Amino acid sequence: MYRSSISVVFLAILVSISVELAYADGAFVWRNQDEDIREPQQKAFVVQDGRYQELVLSVRFEGAAADFGWLVPLPSRPEMEIAAGPVFETLSKGMQEPFVRTGPTFRAMTRKAGSSRSDVSATFHDVGIYDVAILESTDGESLDDWLDEHGFVLPASAPAVLQEYADKEWFLAAIRIDPNQIEGTTETDLADGEIQPIRFRFESDDLVFPLRISSLNGHPSEVLIYVLADHPVQPRGRPGMKWEIHLKPWQRAAYFIDEFGANDWERPEYLGPKNVAPSYLRDVYDRTRDATDRLWLAKCRTTVEPAQMADLEFEAYDLIGALTSDDPRARIEAASAIGEIGVGGSTEPLIKLLSTRPAPGDQCDQFIRDHLVDEFMPGQDIRSTLWALGQSGDRVAVAELVRWVDEGSPLYRVDAFDGLCVLDPDSACVVALAIVEQVEDVLKLDRGGNRCGKSLYTAAVAHVVAEGGLPLAPELDDLVELYLTPGWTERIKRMGDWLRIDPRADAVAMAAACGVPRAYDVLLQWIVDDAATWTMEYPDGDAIRSRGSSNGFPGGLSMMSKIGGGKRVFDWRSDPPAHRTMDVLLNRPAVRDSLVRSAAAVETLPLFSRATLLGDLCQPRNEDVEHLVRLWHEARSQSRTVHLEFDGDEAHRCQPSITINLECSAIAHAMVRQDSSSELLELWDSVPWDEADIKAEVLNALTYPARSTEVPPQAFGAATEYIRRVWNENARNIDRKQCLSDNPTGGTLWWPYPDCFDAEYRVKSMARLFSPAEWARTAELIEDEDLHPSIRLFWLKEAWLWINNADRARLDAMLDSVGRVQVDPVLVAYHGRLLDHIAKRDEEERGGDG
Repeated sequence: MYRSSISVVFLAILVSISVELAYADGAFVWRNQDEDIREPQQKAFVVQDGRYQELVLSVRFEGAAADFGWLVPLPSRPEMEIAAGPVFETLSKGMQEPFVRTGPTFRAMTRKAGSSRSDVSATFHDVGIYDVAILESTDGESLDDWLDEHGFVLPASAPAVLQEYADKEWFLAAIRIDPNQIEGTTETDLADGEIQPIRFRFESDDLVFPLRISSLNGHPSEVLIYVLADHPVQPRGRPGMKWEIHLKPWQRAAYFIDEFGANDWERPEYLGPKNVAPSYLRDVYDRTRDATDRLWLAKCRTTVEPAQMADLEFEAYDLIGALTSDDPRARIEAASAIGEIGVGGSTEPLIKLLSTRPAPGDQCDQFIRDHLVDEFMPGQDIRSTLWALGQSGDRVAVAELVRWVDEGSPLYRVDAFDGLCVLDPDSACVVALAIVEQVEDVLKLDRGGNRCGKSLYTAAVAHVVAEGGLPLAPELDDLVELYLTPGWTERIKRMGDWLRIDPRADAVAMAAACGVPRAYDVLLQWIVDDAATWTMEYPDGDAIRSRGSSNGFPGGLSMMSKIGGGKRVFDWRSDPPAHRTMDVLLNRPAVRDSLVRSAAAVETLPLFSRATLLGDLCQPRNEDVEHLVRLWHEARSQSRTVHLEFDGDEAHRCQPSITINLECSAIAHAMVRQDSSSELLELWDSVPWDEADIKAEVLNALTYPARSTEVPPQAFGAATEYIRRVWNENARNIDRKQCLSDNPTGGTLWWPYPDCFDAEYRVKSMARLFSPAEWARTAELIEDEDLHPSIRLFWLKEAWLWINNADRARLDAMLDSVGRVQVDPVLVAYHGRLLDHIAKRDEEERGGDG
């Protein structure tokens, strides 16, 4: 018998004569209606927990509840409870789509003791709507007598079958519905044939399915078994039985569990735990969290005739054999699993599949458009096989992949190249360089828009940059020399413009990554020339009139809006070749950072540009932070400021202008990008309060994403101090008539004074700092009676999405306290709208619960 750390379920259904089980169609609908709208008679799911198994069983039932009876043989004495949540619906959802891999480019138990006869030991349990007796006996006739005495009507052949299980010293769970437990939705579910799934937990090592007992029903039975194991499994073949089997990694199937990952959310203590309905599958996910990437879910379905009903054994799924299946989904999932797991001896069968499968046509773009609608596409088995060769192949696989890159249709050249990059990076570099040198031909591969040709070319460039070295340098040096000649520059520009690529810049990037000195020098000059255009060298005290905004920044701060938005300064979609090259060099961060540091050290560049460059480093060092601190002190010594005056539709009514030291602002954003927020806050402390604009810009920078997700605790103290000083002063002195929005009631919770406390983009950034994860800090602002009432109301509205989850007494106290101190009629009305909004949400939630 096959042994496994994961075992499958044992299910038999025995019912009184007046009850009939049927293939009744249910109301459950998912994508693939033709398949899974059919509710099988027997459904099972099992999970191994150490030396214990957990089985979840479910059946469909038609008839009076008093007639219901269910027998389940088990190899050891179980613990039992109801399995909460939509177990099988969710598992069905998770297994609907085929498992496809391609390359990167594309509750507790109540026990009651008791016994009946001297030769049958019985213990009784209440489990949800069920009364359960766990029977133990070595005599099948005695078991049959006990069941007959307790209302279970079995056919004449039952004692012989029961004796088989008694000889194996198995336990028998005899299950009836407790009529006192049937009410509400349970009664409705029973009328529809839906029975609460029940979970058994017991000791067992053997992977078996005792189907023999189901033969007592005397009719065919459809069986559906989900098996969660550390490898793909299948029922061992028996004459006349054919199983439909599908595979998927547990991580992918678990995605469909309700509230998937809900326990991952670190909720603030003030909100308390998230109110989530019990879910057995979510509990399974939490318990297997550390192994989700190693577990496999197999879905096994068949219809069994009574004469075929013998206990099943299980074995490892024959992945190699499935490669020759007539079912394309079986081929796809087998190839994908072979690549995922790594199966020895798979190269030859994978290559044989490739040789026997005709490749569909070359319409790459049409294939991709269709793939977005249906992942199960003709030719997908070829693509998954090419991926698998790259994951688990040998030297023979290398030659096959090279052949497909050279000779395959455009779509499969991409997949073959992805596989080759994994299997043999050095060979892939040689192939990639040939692709790059034939760029004009490659970009003509597909007549539908060059999607595959461009993807193949882009993947080739990225691989050479990431993996190439000195052996490629001479050929790349020649390519750079060729592409930098005036004629070729114009030719490449015309060729690449419509595809948004630049082969000249790509050649320089590859050469620089592989150690070609001339390419490094050319690229460094490109960077310096480009950075010089970021100067923003306005005379001290100049005014910049700014229309529009970017990421909440006024247009005059466009460069900082880019680094502040967590984007790269170099954007390859712009014209300068440095942009494209630096984007490509993200695959070789050490070379890229060396170039950025060299450019930032050029003292003829404006301080603003040097700081911005340092904010674009991939792997910053302590020396880079020290460099930025030196630049900060240099900028402070210059005390050069610029007035930003807002104009047009984005004009700030309460804050018509702000004064900014552009260099200090750029340095602040760069330091945040380098995870140097603590050092930046030390600089913030050194700025006097008569330069509140600089303090505000530092706080603004702290709200934008860096590599770390942590905001230093000191930032909240600094922000709170700024709000108490600057916002309070502004709130006391605003001209409310002038600052009122054109549409103060537009949108229920639209704030009527957009920038009454500060420039609007700074207000928005401060709100990002006091985000939902920092709700406890926001509550402190709302309850701070030293803050102006309008500020307290502002923070109350900022938290409205999470406010209903707060302690109700504290929330009511907040609403009352903030409302009583409002004197501005506009804000009094706003407070009323907020109360109405919360009341409406309360009503909706109560309705939903009902």
